[in-house]
Amino acid sequence: MNETFYKNSISGMHLCSSIVMMVGCIVFGILYGGDTVVKVAVPVIGIVFTAIWMFHSYNKYEMYKRIKVTDTYIEIVSRFKIGYRIDFEEVGAVGKLGMALTKSSTEKFFISTMPLSKTKQIDLSNTITFDATAKTRAVMRRLADKYGWEIVELNS
Repeated sequence: MNETFYKNSISGMHLCSSIVMMVGCIVFGILYGGDTVVKVAVPVIGIVFTAIWMFHSYNKYEMYKRIKVTDTYIEIVSRFKIGYRIDFEEVGAVGKLGMALTKSSTEKFFISTMPLSKTKQIDLSNTITFDATAKTRAVMRRLADKYGWEIVELNS
């Protein structure tokens, strides 16, 4: 098994909307009938603000980071930061975080090297989390079957 997917499930849509915004800035600059300086300034400012927005989203929401899953490990693949890797022999807890815990409209899977505490809390410093999509559910089912993991659901 060698699967790769986005850590955040809306990364593809976010990238497409960013490209559409940049193209819109360029088209607006070309079609704008005013001064030549404004024709150039509007697209440049729009593209710069869109790039800043994309960089902010990358850092705050982990937007374009990818997760790579093989038969022996799971790893965060990142362009600007060193990725984090967990070998499956070191796994202490596997589960799903409900929408109430993620404070969003998506559930997340987690794989941690630390076992769950008695109060069912996870240590996020030793954990890889990613959005629950159809592809990630299938991957987690295969891994749970292969390694005999029990996927714990945490909802509150």
